[in-house]
Formats: sequence, structure tokens, C-alpha cells
Amino acid sequence: MMSMRITTPNVLVNLRKLDREMARPFNFFHMPVLRGNPNCTLIAPFNKDSSQWETQNYIDINTGKIVKLGTRFKGSFALGMSFLSVIKDYYEHNESKSLAPDGSKSGPDTAGLLRRYSVEAITPFHLIGKEVERKATDGPDISIFTEPGRYNPYRGKMVASRETRAELRRISLRKQMRDTGLSHHTLLLIQRGHPFKKTTLCKVNAYLRSQTSKQNNR
Repeated sequence: MMSMRITTPNVLVNLRKLDREMARPFNFFHMPVLRGNPNCTLIAPFNKDSSQWETQNYIDINTGKIVKLGTRFKGSFALGMSFLSVIKDYYEHNESKSLAPDGSKSGPDTAGLLRRYSVEAITPFHLIGKEVERKATDGPDISIFTEPGRYNPYRGKMVASRETRAELRRISLRKQMRDTGLSHHTLLLIQRGHPFKKTTLCKVNAYLRSQTSKQNNR
């Protein structure tokens, strides 16, 4: 049984269906850890008497239906996880990052010295974004069915034209820094052809146009 605080409106509204006096913002509530990770999230008002946890009413956050532990709900029985079941799951947990002694994939009954799980890199390498398979070893997760997003450092960026870079080289770097407000590092990278945001390049182009108009007026 987990003790959590009421921090979202949907939890507050559902708990008020069971106990309106108890359900107030930032009050504690109980949420049982269910076996088999069923497709439901049950919550109940905070109760210090643990003997009543098994018989009290719970409410599903997604549907708003009142449920009791041990009853059938959404095609499966809503059973709370005990310490014995936690120890059993820990004991039978698959070692997905290691192989069995015979080289096959490890399972709940694997015994003996585990072997290294060899990983073969495939070229060419592709940079991707954040980790997307954090829960792959703990059970099905929707992220493992989607392809990881590839990291593209040039997305949304542009390279200054040759004419722009040539004009920047004719102007002293100190004057460019003073007139544009950009750092010397940024201005040097623009001259060397590194990609930058469109807004930065537009600022540089507007500065060069102003310099050209001043020269024409003279």
C-alpha cells in the first residue's frame, strides 16, 4: 500500500466521491500496488487501520467506478501485492542483460553462473535522443513499440551564404560585436560556416544591410 498526496484535480474529484471531508488538496491517500500491473489505478482515502484496507472501497481514477480488492474488474481480479509476492517476483525476475550458462536467454528458472550478453554494433552509427526503453526490463511499455527519435543537430538551423561570410570578414570583429550584440565566438563560427538559428542569421543579415546602406549614403 502506497501513501501519496493529492496534487491533481482528477484524484481530488474521484476521492470526494468516497469521502468528501477527507479529500482536500495535498492530503494523503492510499493506492494499492496490484498484481500483474492490471489496466486500472485504484485509490482510497487515507486510513491508518491496515485491517480495513482489504475490505474498504476503492475508486478507479480512469473510470470513476468503485471497486473492492479481490473482485473482478476490467477482465481480471484486482488483487493487492503482498510482501511474499514482491519477494517471489524478485526471485523469478528475468536477467534480460545476461545469458544463461548454456548461452540461451535467461528465464525465471535459470540457475548457475550467468554469461555476458554480447552486443554487436551495426554501422553506420546514428545518434538518438533520450533513452526510450527504461521500462523494457520491467514489463511491456508503449515506448518500446516506437522507433527512437534520431538526433539531428542541424534541425531548424541554417548556414550563412558565402556572400554573407565574405562581408563579415571585411568588418572588424570588435565592431561586429558592438553593433550586433553577438559574442565573438558566435560571429567566428558563422564566418566558418557553422549552422545557426534562422533568427541569429537574420540579425546578421540585417546588420550587413544597414552597413551597406550607410556606405551608399556616404
